[in-house]
Amino acid sequence: CSVRIIWGGDDTIRHIRKSLLPARSFDVCFADRYSLAVIDARKMLQESNINALAEGFYNDTYLFDQNACTAPHLVLWRGSESVCDQAKKLFWNAVIQQIDKKQYNFQSIMAIDKLVELYRDSQRASIKRVVNNDNRLVRVELSELVDNIEDMRCAGGYFLEYNIESLNAIVPIVNTKFQTLSYYGFEKQELRSFITTNALMGIDRIVPIGKTTEFSLIWDGYDLIKILSRVIDL
Repeated sequence: CSVRIIWGGDDTIRHIRKSLLPARSFDVCFADRYSLAVIDARKMLQESNINALAEGFYNDTYLFDQNACTAPHLVLWRGSESVCDQAKKLFWNAVIQQIDKKQYNFQSIMAIDKLVELYRDSQRASIKRVVNNDNRLVRVELSELVDNIEDMRCAGGYFLEYNIESLNAIVPIVNTKFQTLSYYGFEKQELRSFITTNALMGIDRIVPIGKTTEFSLIWDGYDLIKILSRVIDL
């Protein structure tokens, strides 16, 4: 083949690459990725249809047990502490309602996995507080953003949280593992300026909350039509 697409985890890619290609062939790899969400707390408190936002977030996360590469594991809140606290209470209550409404299939092993991950994360980072009123939704509020935060994740409704003053707070932690940034309450021009100013090595997609699983022909930074085409230059 001229181009080989490998869609899987890092281990899968390493295994497939043991099979050699012709000299002029190449691989397009879709590896393990990490995604996050950012919410402007003040604007969220002004939202008249919080249930629609919560349903979009549910579809981004719980619909695939948070296993999709596009599912956010870190939720960032922009605003003062008091405003963020109000927004969190409103938002997560609405998410719980969606979990109830959709009759999310929660398995006992998920609760165990979350507890084990919480113990691991407590060794990796400084945790400010843990909100766990319902095993279907575990929130771990961090005191700081740490390197390799992409390793701090668990499926089935386990979210890290952190308050920020601006998007620039995530610049030090973004690496090539970062894929999708979902957002609410931000203007496209602000997001565009953030990306171009910081020339980030990671984050290949920026989409509104509720749209993370919508596939497009530009994926993981690759324009699939172009990269799978050969051009004869005359």
